[in-house]
Amino acid sequence: MVGEERLHHIDMNKLNNNINNLYLCKSNRDHKLCHLSLQDVAQSFLNNKIWFDRENKMYTTEYRSSFNNKIREIGIPIEHSNSIRILKHKKNGRSFEYKVFRFEGKRKYVHTYISEKNIGRRLYAFECVHHIDVDTLNNDINNLIVMSKSEHRLAHESLQICAIELYKQGIVKFQEGVYYV
Repeated sequence: MVGEERLHHIDMNKLNNNINNLYLCKSNRDHKLCHLSLQDVAQSFLNNKIWFDRENKMYTTEYRSSFNNKIREIGIPIEHSNSIRILKHKKNGRSFEYKVFRFEGKRKYVHTYISEKNIGRRLYAFECVHHIDVDTLNNDINNLIVMSKSEHRLAHESLQICAIELYKQGIVKFQEGVYYV
């Protein structure tokens, strides 16, 4: 490997150094794009071959009927509904959009407001709100779950692990640095 080149293990098993499992990325950015394409593919299988387990705060390929529990609807106050704006945010080379509004003189994320109303308190500093379907504009309470930041990282990792399970089953493919269906 030269310069910024990175080696990507297609099946995400760093111990599997079979030449057919290795892909040479030209840069760290290209390597991140491999992982992002895996998350995009995983997202396309949500509620089909991949489900979110609220109890364990992880994605799984094993469906259980308890995953369909609906929570009561919560929305933002009517007086704020006309002030909702879209905030664009970049993180790790990827763009995200969030709905925000003015609340008590400050910018407030809609997903945070709805989640705080649901749990009956403000989020602690170590907590965040996870969008289960990975769509940051979908603020339906049934799509939101409060978790610690470390649980949030593990949830996203579990989504990639589920996609790799589908790769091993031949449902997901990999070619030229991109996972696809």
